[in-house]
Amino acid sequence: MNRRKIKVLICCLLAVAVAAWSVGDALAAKKATKDEVNKKLGKVTPSEQKAAAKRAKDQGILPGVAALAAQAPDPGGVPHYFGPYGNWAFSPLPRGPVATVTPMSPGSGYTAPVVTIEDAYLPVGAFTPAAVTAVLGDGPIASVTVISGGSGYTAPVVTITDPTGTGAEVLASVNAGVIVDFTVINGGSGYTAPVVTITDASGIDADASAVIGQASIVSFTINNGGSGYMAPVVTITDSTGTGATADAIIGGTLAGGMRKFVDSMPGLGPSGANTLGQYIPVAVADTTAHQGSDYYEIALVEYSEKMHSDLPATKLRGYVQLETPGTLAAMAAMNPPLVSKHIDLGGGLFAVDNPHYLGPLIVAKGRAHGVASPAGDAKP
Repeated sequence: MNRRKIKVLICCLLAVAVAAWSVGDALAAKKATKDEVNKKLGKVTPSEQKAAAKRAKDQGILPGVAALAAQAPDPGGVPHYFGPYGNWAFSPLPRGPVATVTPMSPGSGYTAPVVTIEDAYLPVGAFTPAAVTAVLGDGPIASVTVISGGSGYTAPVVTITDPTGTGAEVLASVNAGVIVDFTVINGGSGYTAPVVTITDASGIDADASAVIGQASIVSFTINNGGSGYMAPVVTITDSTGTGATADAIIGGTLAGGMRKFVDSMPGLGPSGANTLGQYIPVAVADTTAHQGSDYYEIALVEYSEKMHSDLPATKLRGYVQLETPGTLAAMAAMNPPLVSKHIDLGGGLFAVDNPHYLGPLIVAKGRAHGVASPAGDAKP
């Protein structure tokens, strides 16, 4: 009887183990995808990113600098907040000639490099091209040729001396005491008249000559800086050379762009106007339309306003307070009295002030617990 119970228990344990093994295999076989992981974490999935990129491509939206041309204002020069032309998405940059071109990477193998300077934001024809010449440095050691292999060499040391060049490292290959080849480990730079010296404890009579390789770009000469550049981009082409890059910066007399810190922030009311005449209007409550309540009639309008002294006016949408009998009465009762500007909005509607960005401001009044004026009235 006990044996039968033991057998049944063993069978149950085996069945559980097999089942667990099967479940583990199934879970291992169904590895979670990145889409599933991101979705679980509430993040954008790779599939959604690819779909968004496809939609952008189908709509003709270009990434990075390539898309900046679409942000230009219309032919009239005035950007619009609402289509069909894109509004200014970037502050306008100053424009001027190319003042400096600095090598970022010298490259190698150059013989007759041609330097072209375009602009990241402007199409060809929108600026006068600069004329720049690349200055080549004396080249590296490209190879070392065996003139005579000598004899008796065991551990030859190769030294290359030159009036200007430095940094070359060369390894000699020996076969039966004879130097048969050289390997250039590091070509160095600046070589003009290299002399190869081979020293060894026992070897004699070996001779070799060094071959100077093609040069790298060490500097640039600006023959003509051109004009009208915003963000110059340097391209270097050559039939043999590769790897050189450079950075160009405009300078001299610049035009356009946006000056810093020339316009102050607008304040509240006409007395807080900045240099552009901007201020934030303060709404006046109509307390008679609905007894015991502050009543305001606010309208949405389209208008144009300069956002910076160096920018043209931009078309915007904002809010204005409309005239009501109670509002006009409240304005007249103020000390000093306020007078409505009576801006005609059409349709028999009039605004008490011109639209301004962020206005009109409604000042809320109420009582904070434990805070009141001596008369107990509400304080803003």
